[in-house]
Formats: sequence, C-alpha cells, structure tokens
Amino acid sequence: VDIDGQEAYRLTDTVGLAVDAVEVRSTTTLVVRPNSIPLSFKRKLEAAGRTFEFDCQFRGDVVAAKVSGAANLSRDIPLKPGDRCFDNNLISSFAAICTQLKLEPGKTVNVRTYHPSSMQIISLTFQCEGVEKVLHGGKELDCFKCLVGPINNNFWISRDGRLLKVSQGPLVIELVE
Repeated sequence: VDIDGQEAYRLTDTVGLAVDAVEVRSTTTLVVRPNSIPLSFKRKLEAAGRTFEFDCQFRGDVVAAKVSGAANLSRDIPLKPGDRCFDNNLISSFAAICTQLKLEPGKTVNVRTYHPSSMQIISLTFQCEGVEKVLHGGKELDCFKCLVGPINNNFWISRDGRLLKVSQGPLVIELVE
C-alpha cells in the first residue's frame, strides 16, 4: 500500500477460535514499512459477548495506544529507534520482523517490540540454535532454528529471512507458498 507517498505493507489476519465453549473472533491489521517498522495496529476482538478495540498509531519515538471495551485506556508509550510490533495470533507480524534479522548459529538477536494487547514493550530474543532442513513447497530448505523468548516458541527462518514454521509445544504452524 501507499502511505504518505511511501511503500508500506498491510498485514491482515482474521481468527475464529472456540476456547472452553467461549467463541473468540478477531480481525487485526498491522501496517509496516518494508523494514518492518510499524505505522499502525488495529484489532477488533469479540469474546464472551464483549467487544474490545485496539488502535495504535506509531509516530517516531512514541506509540499512541487506545484500548476500548471493558475499560477505556489511552497512553503514549515511548519507543526507541528500530522498535517493532507483534501481537498474539498475528503471525504475519513475526514474518515481517524475521525479514530483518541477521542470524548466526550460536548467536542471539534481541528485538524490542511493542505488544498492543499488554500495552508494553517486550524484548524478544531469537536464540539461534543451528540450521535444520525444512520441507517447503516441495523443496528442502536450510533454516535457522531459533528459540524465541519470552514467548517460548521455536521459529524456523530461511536464510533469506522467510518465517516458514512455528511451534509452541505440540502446536505446529507451517507457512505454505
């Protein structure tokens, strides 16, 4: 998409889950620059008969965050240059971040992020454990296997920065072409 005459990417996700007989639906949109620097984040979440909305506008060294639903909150949260954005169930936010990582086996990469659901800065650590083969599009690709904390996920990221697989305990998500 074009934002103020500059290239950006709109990442959109729709989730529908049933958790312990409670239906959860959300629609999320994150807009980022090609280098994964966030411009805006919006989510509408419906759960247990309630609706919550998140609206975050990133402006240089601050994110103007608004949450409505059970309570209405509005805060300006300071950012540092290079801060990214990720949120629950928005795998495309991780895919955008992974394109910018410089990974090496045995090394750790730290990425400061803003997490809209908790309205706080969370530092993600990508601990590169080594290289493993991942079957993707009928081909075996060498991928960096990273333990990502504090979210306790494993990510498999191709050498060209594509997030191809995520696991958390027994849950495995594989991205396909």
